[in-house]
Amino acid sequence: MKWLLFAAVYLLPDPAWADTDAQQVINRAIEAQGGSQALRSIVSQRQTGTLTITKGDFFRESPFLIIADGPTRSYYESPVNAAPFADRLIFASDGETSWTQNDGALAPYRMPDEEVSTYDEEWPFFFTLEERKVHVKFVGQETAGEVPCTRLDYTFDEGGEEQVYFRQDNGLLYRHRKTIATSIGDAVREETWLDYRSKGDLLLAHTTEVLFLPDELHVRKIETWDINPDLDNDVFTMPVPPIFDETVGQILKGEYRTADGMKITVSVTNTGLRLRLGDEPEVLVTPVTHTFYLYRRFANDKARSRMANVYFEHFPSGRAVRVRIVNSSWDPILGRRVNEGG
Repeated sequence: MKWLLFAAVYLLPDPAWADTDAQQVINRAIEAQGGSQALRSIVSQRQTGTLTITKGDFFRESPFLIIADGPTRSYYESPVNAAPFADRLIFASDGETSWTQNDGALAPYRMPDEEVSTYDEEWPFFFTLEERKVHVKFVGQETAGEVPCTRLDYTFDEGGEEQVYFRQDNGLLYRHRKTIATSIGDAVREETWLDYRSKGDLLLAHTTEVLFLPDELHVRKIETWDINPDLDNDVFTMPVPPIFDETVGQILKGEYRTADGMKITVSVTNTGLRLRLGDEPEVLVTPVTHTFYLYRRFANDKARSRMANVYFEHFPSGRAVRVRIVNSSWDPILGRRVNEGG
């Protein structure tokens, strides 16, 4: 959602924060996309399209739905092919709570605080220059790829510098480049806006390419784009999990064994159903249905976590529990979790 509003807000500087030549480049870009009034008129959006990810021999293409209402309420959904463990990927916020359905989970859960802040920092385009304490400097003419552009440098008071390129032929925003400091060294992220089309009084890019150097490319193509549509406010709100049924808990509690002999202990307390895998610490599981639960547990640094879908099954001859665990780690470069298997 944040990348959608880049042109609408990122290009509205206070003159005190941009030098004269930079101001002229930004003003031209504003007019090229429809003018300040038209850009400021964007409040809510609904998009559908296709996201393609390539990296080396890896290729994945999936449809997406994006709904945004102002700078703080957002909803992203894309199907995943991990049945029966998960059928969709969701990132959402109601303006106060950020939540997700990720890591193969069959139900939503609250997004950890460190992921919310990192995710926001990855897309700093909702703020005016003054609000973000950003100074803009005119650098001059440069070629971005094979496209003649004018480069401006955006410098943050808190540290960091980003390069933004505008096409010389029509003045439109073309590319954004920044270097991210990570624990494994510097990483470069480039975002390029393509396929500008008219939407009423606006001219908006319908294709966005995000390159994580050296070779991971995300291409987002918008197929339908509604501006300021009527929205269902419930879509931004995290679904409330069902109330734990202690009667069902009494049926499910006990000891189970995996095929390789590991003991799984299920107990009931006044706070809900708890699960222990072998000698690991006991965890509280969240009910999704009477026979399906999930939990997420973090390592000490909170960068690594494990998501578990827990299924209880009943047979005429007895009962069984099935646990599917996915280990993942937070990637500060991609701004998302990367599964490590499980």
